[in-house]
Amino acid sequence: MYKAMAGAGQVSAADLAKKTGCRERYLQEWLLNQAAGGYVQYHAGTGKYSISEEQAFCLADPMSPGYVCGAFDVIQSMHRDEPKVEAAFKSGKGIPWGDHDACLFCGTERFFAASYRGNLIGAWIPALDGVNSRLADGAQAADVGCGHGISTMLMAQAFPTSHFVGSICTARRSSARGRRPRRTGSRT
Repeated sequence: MYKAMAGAGQVSAADLAKKTGCRERYLQEWLLNQAAGGYVQYHAGTGKYSISEEQAFCLADPMSPGYVCGAFDVIQSMHRDEPKVEAAFKSGKGIPWGDHDACLFCGTERFFAASYRGNLIGAWIPALDGVNSRLADGAQAADVGCGHGISTMLMAQAFPTSHFVGSICTARRSSARGRRPRRTGSRT
């Protein structure tokens, strides 16, 4: 819905229904909720809604360095993991990281991917003495704790002469969907 609203000016629930194929009645409820929460603006004079550039930056563009929608997946995982958390509090055994609901991992990737896209190659790596030039010349690097591999793929695309090793099972699946890096490591 946010994507459909971005750059569209003021829209009604009917306008949004035409753009998205969703039911107008449900969109009206959603728009009211989003306006009450400050995620979109309601325009009393027209009875329509809009999304600001700043809101679209955070909510409508997954490639934006400010995209935050992955946080909603992380929150969903918390609800799904509630029985595990309750059992852990009773047993004292904890919850292994890999046993969390899959929404946690997908949400974490979506949430942090924005920062990686916006900062990893242009700011974070150049801030490390000598690392940028070593990667540009061709180096071997391990991306430890890289989750689904978005950071590894971004580095492989930016530094094609280097060899990166990381968690690439998911990166390979992403590559198969058309997001293929020029070169990645193959060890996990």
